[in-house]
Order: sequence, then C-alpha cells, then structure tokens
Amino acid sequence: MGADSRRRDGDWSWWPVIEVAGWASAGLLLLMAVVVVIIFLVRRRQQSYEARTARALLGVSSRPRGEQTPSTSVPGSCISSMSGSDALTGFEVSHPWNMPSLAKSPSVPCCIRFVYPIFTLLCCGLFILADLSETAHVNVKLLVAGAPHHADWEWSGTMASLTLLRAARDAWQAGAKLTAIVLGLLNGFWPFLQTVVLLTVWFLPGWCLSPSSRGSFLRLFAALGKCGLSFPWLVSIWAALCQLQWRGHQVSADFSMSLETGLFLFLGAAILTNVLGYAADHYHYLSTSMPLSAPPWSRAGRCMGGYNPPLKAYSQYRHWPTILCPLVAVATAGSAYITAFSVRLTGSKSPVMINADGKARLEYVKSYSLLSFGLQFPEVSEEEVGSRLLQVTFLITSLAAPLLLAGVLWAVWILPMQPKTQNALLKLGYALDAWVALDVFVVVIAIAALDFGKMTTYAAHEGAMLEACSWMERELSREACVGANVTLEKGFGLLAASATALLIVPKVVLQACSKASKQRDELSGRARASSALAAASLTADPLPLRGPL
Repeated sequence: MGADSRRRDGDWSWWPVIEVAGWASAGLLLLMAVVVVIIFLVRRRQQSYEARTARALLGVSSRPRGEQTPSTSVPGSCISSMSGSDALTGFEVSHPWNMPSLAKSPSVPCCIRFVYPIFTLLCCGLFILADLSETAHVNVKLLVAGAPHHADWEWSGTMASLTLLRAARDAWQAGAKLTAIVLGLLNGFWPFLQTVVLLTVWFLPGWCLSPSSRGSFLRLFAALGKCGLSFPWLVSIWAALCQLQWRGHQVSADFSMSLETGLFLFLGAAILTNVLGYAADHYHYLSTSMPLSAPPWSRAGRCMGGYNPPLKAYSQYRHWPTILCPLVAVATAGSAYITAFSVRLTGSKSPVMINADGKARLEYVKSYSLLSFGLQFPEVSEEEVGSRLLQVTFLITSLAAPLLLAGVLWAVWILPMQPKTQNALLKLGYALDAWVALDVFVVVIAIAALDFGKMTTYAAHEGAMLEACSWMERELSREACVGANVTLEKGFGLLAASATALLIVPKVVLQACSKASKQRDELSGRARASSALAAASLTADPLPLRGPL
C-alpha cells in the first residue's frame, strides 16, 4: 500500500530501480539454478555411462556391496567444514571412542561445560511455561449506529485469546490443518526434541556417538533451530490485523492486541535454543579441527601474519561466489521493498451497506512489504520492551542478517586478508547463516494466506464474539459477522525466491570458502615445512674432510 501510494504520487526516483533490480537478480538466480541442474544431470549421466563402459571392458557387471570402499572422511558440523575440519587424525577415525564428550572436551572452557546443561534445561522450562501461558489477546469493540429497536448498540470483548496449545487446537477445529501442524510440531514438539537432543549430544562420548554422527546431529539442529520463530511471526500477523479500523456506514469496529508474557517467554526460549545449537556446533568444530598430532608448521600456518591472496585464488570455482553473493543481496533488498502480502478485514452483505454503485462492499485492506511490516511492529505497543525485542528480532533475522551474510561471504572470497581474519569472517558467516530466518517468515505468510480466514471466522463464531455476531446476523440480516484473511501480492514471488536463494547459496559459498581455506593451509604448511627443512640443512654441521695421513 505504501509502495502504491509512492507510485501514485510520482516518486519514481529510486523505487522502480530496486524493484527491477530485485526481479532481475531473482531471474538470473533461477536461470543459473536451471543451468546447474542441467549440467549436474548431464555429468551424472556421462559418469554413469563411463562406469558401465569400464565395467563392461573389465567383464564385471557390478561391484558387490560388501566390496564397497568405505569413505574415510569424517563430516563435521556446519562450522567444522572449515579449514582442517574435514579430516581427523587416522587414530581418531579408527578409534572414535577416544574422543571425549563435549562436556569433558579440553577445547571447551570450563565455564561453558558447566553452564551449557543449565541453560539447556532452562530453555526446556521456558518452553513449558510459554506453552501454558497466554501469549496475546485480540480485543474487539463493535458499534452499530441506528440499529433496529435500538438507538446505538455497542459490544466489546475478546475475539481470541492466543496460547500455543489452544491456538493449535482451535486451528485444527477450524479446518486450518497446516497452521495446526506448524503450531503443534514446529513450535510444540520440535523445541523439546531439540533441547533433549542437544543435551544428550553434549554428554555422549565418542564410544557412544562418533564425531561424524555428532557433527551431523549438530549441523541439522543448528539449521532448524530457527523454526521456533514461526509462532511469534504468526502472532505478528494477528498484530497486523489489529492495526486495522473498520469504519462502515452503520457498523464500526476497532481492534487492539495486548501481548502477554507467554509470547516473550517463547521468543526468548527460541533465541536461546538457537544460540545453544550454534555453540554446540562451534565447540564440536574446535574439538575436531586441530588434532594434537598435527605438525608444528601446520598449526603455525593458521596464525601466520601477512596478507594472503583471496580465497578465490585457491578454488577452481572462483567466479561463482563472486556473482552469486551480490545477486542474493540485490534480490533480498528488492524483495524487502515490494508489496508481498495484504491483510484484509471483511464483512458481509447488508441492505444498509450498499454504496452508490450498488455494490455491497465492507472491507479494509492494508498491504505490507517485508520492510514496512517490520517497521510497523512498534504500533502494537511502543513503550513495551518486549514488542521492541520482537521487532528487532524480526528485522535482524529476516533482513539484516541475510544482507550482512552476503556481504561477509563476498568480502572473504574476493579480498586479500590475513588467514586469521579470513577464518574469523568464515565463523561469522556460519553464525549469520544460522540466524537467517526469511524462509520461516515466507512459510508463515503462505500458510496464513490459506488458513487465516478460517481461523478468524472460527474465532468470531465460536468464542466470546458469538453473542455479538448472532445479534448482528439477527438484527441486521447479515450472513456473517467480521472476518479477516491474508492475500498474497505479486511481490511474494520475489520474497519466496530470495528466501530459497538464502537457503542454498550461502551454504554453497561457505563450502567453497572452507575448501579454499583448507587448500590455503595445506599450501602454507608445505611451504613452512620446506623452509624448515632448508634451514635445518643450512645450519647442520658439515662432515669433516679426511685428507691423506
């Protein structure tokens, strides 16, 4: 709505440029994705043909399963795919039971070993308390002017009281199955499963859980930790509804939302769980990335000074990250300004509501882009710290973190830096990638577009508003009371494309950076080993020459 008004007012200075650039970037990303898929399929087919040809020449139909050569690589966590983390020492690979648990690992500070289980249990308690507490109240005030048999008729009360468990139950009863599944699984069951798994993985030693399995678990839970933000974002859409004011010819309606403690408890628990997942992943990387048996020059190579060539110099795919990161940043910035969805407040036909054109229309629409939706969070409650925290969390996870992530990855890929600076930026990149939650918001909007009308209709006719809606239907000959729904706009396509790109591109670029940094360390280690051997040969005492007696 804001973008449309700017276009009507003639402000074409910068808005069309961002929109066109965003759509162009998304189109290029889609084209590149199609090309990559085609190349991958062609190569797989070619490799399969070559393998069949080789087996035919050797007279072997297929390799028995028992003769498959096992992979000796040990996949680490999403952080541990950084330099030197893809391979442990042979002793650790063949004897994983010698790896201590993270609770006893010397790579983990003593204070972290002590407080990590405490904070994990605290998260579990916060989730239980948040599930049982009220998260928000949607209040409605209805005013009917000139009602039959009444001068003015007024009703005020609660349209919906939101708690996680009750909202999931009501969504299921209203026919909003997807919303019920998201609330019940991603926000009800998943947080408890995540905290239990994190606590278990923290205490299991290597003889119970191998380093590769531990890294896989931590990588999965670090990537999915942001799913707990879907419930706060759903409440935020309710908050967008409550910013609407319905002013009809006869009927007026004012909405307001009061955020309760349960929402902020849930938000704090979701943030803390994401931090704990990333922390466990980080310390798993520290405990596996630097074997004690590594040669001295290998460890020294990680801390050497001076500026190295950029990481792209150590990779054969040097141009892809250089192109992909700016495209993702431009697409994300463009999607933030374009109208993505609308919240619509609707009523039904009434003889007294027919306008001059003869069309019965009683609705109010407010459109949002990603940026305008985030900036209007304070209208819910400008003075409460909790609503500010909700706004800041949304803007960081949906807009700031994606843009900063693209900039960090692009800089570490093309700029010459010290190795320790490159490694630090890679760690920052992994941390930012764990906090990018634009995909969560896109999924919430898509589900709200399908189910929001069912939920509001159910709340209006099954809750405390039943009396008011029954009176209006009886006295005003209305077929329905008040309703609301979410409508997707054309900018939602760009927003969804940006979210998809942010799911794939940063992980591809981070993997390329990790391989390049590993190659950098190997070359540096070889150079230092050669220098050490050359220096040793020069300083060695020469053998005495024997002359004639």
